[in-house]
Amino acid sequence: HFESLLWRGNLEIVVSEIDRHSNHNIFHCNPFDYEKLPGNHIIKYLKVDKKKDPIYCNLVVTNTLVRGKKVRFFKNGRCINHVSEVKSFMVGSGYKAKLWEHPSVCGFIEMGNLLDPVITR
Repeated sequence: HFESLLWRGNLEIVVSEIDRHSNHNIFHCNPFDYEKLPGNHIIKYLKVDKKKDPIYCNLVVTNTLVRGKKVRFFKNGRCINHVSEVKSFMVGSGYKAKLWEHPSVCGFIEMGNLLDPVITR
């Protein structure tokens, strides 16, 4: 959920647990490195409003299936939702679920101050 915050380098997330055998396990969270994925990388900055930040797209069409990394929208480093789950976006998307839910397409779209989350829970 906070994957892009880890890219900034000034944040460390450590998760620890004590398992049923009383072993203390420590896990360090690391950002996912999209550059290491084989395939076609699409990196674009899109300026849609002169007064607002550009949209930063970092997408990869991989040669293999990548589970659990569907394309997501971010706002200032925080995950908002999977692209395929944003109904207002999907209505205007020409390829809809064929593209945005495909397991070979992954990455993120950083919206900056162009997107406001809708809190429903």
